[in-house]
Amino acid sequence: MKSSQKSDFEKSGWNIDTIKVNNLKLIRGKSELETKGLMTIDGKIIFAGDNYVSCQYFDINNDGYDDIRVYRLEEDSTKCLSLFFDFKRKEFTLISNVTKPFDLLQNDTYYTYASLGCDEWIWESILINIENYKGQKLAKIYSDQCKGKEEGILTYKYQDEKEILDTILPYSDKAIQDFNNRFEFIKYYWNKKYGYGL
Repeated sequence: MKSSQKSDFEKSGWNIDTIKVNNLKLIRGKSELETKGLMTIDGKIIFAGDNYVSCQYFDINNDGYDDIRVYRLEEDSTKCLSLFFDFKRKEFTLISNVTKPFDLLQNDTYYTYASLGCDEWIWESILINIENYKGQKLAKIYSDQCKGKEEGILTYKYQDEKEILDTILPYSDKAIQDFNNRFEFIKYYWNKKYGYGL
């Protein structure tokens, strides 16, 4: 490990310890109970900064290995970094172009959910494909029921990174009413729309 990089962790005032993720030994910088940085034993920074507030280790892409999701202290409390573990190279790689938490739908396709305000009456879900550690938007669902708006759920598709309105689903639609909550509907919609089966 390069002593200068370890020194940078120490100068930050963080407490330094080591952890193992996927049997890979990592150096961790902590402030109180929060992880502020991770570094490999040979000195490669995985992430580091005082604005990181929550670090989670779990299998995001269902490949049998723990990945990393770390949230940042910003006005948007859902902003985060996601890093997939590459077993062959024994390293974590940042997923670019995706700054929201996402869940696996099928294969390399994932979806996000974010509340956009008005006590969660405004929300969106974006369908993304991740290939070579880069996220690409495929489609979006957007809902705004704030202050009695009843236009419906808007769906969009992306062409050349441009957002194009696809359909409007009225809130009275049986496909929406059949679900107890928006999360069930979102997963159902993405599966049905993109032919993954139910």
